[in-house]
Amino acid sequence: MNEPLHTTHPYPADRSFVLKLHRDADLACGELRGRIVHLVSDERNDFVGATGLLLALQALIAASVPPAAATAPRLPTPSVHNSACHTPSENSP
Repeated sequence: MNEPLHTTHPYPADRSFVLKLHRDADLACGELRGRIVHLVSDERNDFVGATGLLLALQALIAASVPPAAATAPRLPTPSVHNSACHTPSENSP
């Protein structure tokens, strides 16, 4: 029937970020490294790995929310693996 009218923006400004990848990041091998910058507050966190990125986002969002409203659920821990990337020991005889 009639859908409820959503009056809030789906992408609010207080959840806007810039993701800067480090020059040594190798996404094809699952090596994620960089800096995340919160556009509203200009706060920034460096991170290593997908879990580090999620934790950095959580910290920046939590820092921008008033204490009474800081009841965000915990994000799941991601698992990133690319079989095309390997450590030298995998190819050792």
